[in-house]
Amino acid sequence: FSSFLFQSACAFQASLSDGGQIVATLERSDLQENVTAYAAQISGGTRPIIVQFENASELKVKELKVKELKVNASLHGLCYSVSLLLRDGPDGWSKPIRTIPVLTKPLPVRSVHIWDYRESPETGVVFQLQPPGGSVFSRVNISYSEGAEPRYMLYK
Repeated sequence: FSSFLFQSACAFQASLSDGGQIVATLERSDLQENVTAYAAQISGGTRPIIVQFENASELKVKELKVKELKVNASLHGLCYSVSLLLRDGPDGWSKPIRTIPVLTKPLPVRSVHIWDYRESPETGVVFQLQPPGGSVFSRVNISYSEGAEPRYMLYK
């Protein structure tokens, strides 16, 4: 696979839309000679996926400034890695040229049930959370009050 020289001012960007989609943006300044296709590799979910920018060559020919692709995030509350890949022939994709982390927002918890822990009702409380499908939690911060006294717990 031939090596790619990539300018240091790479404009490739990735972000999270208000609707929770991962958005990768290719700009005219990202285009290079002898590159036949551009793609975004999205890692961090169950398996990496590669999504090709359609008609990226239109950025050179037409007056377009940006090409976007949008991918639904299947897991929420994770940090995905979005990488720019290049192809200059039939051999496959390059190694990532630039990688950008994109943190997805967890979906709201559906319900929470709280009750005293039977073996120790004076000091024990049980919290049962029902998250929506596809949410991943690495930490749960629980705030509550005991009488007039506020309490906080962080579970990792």
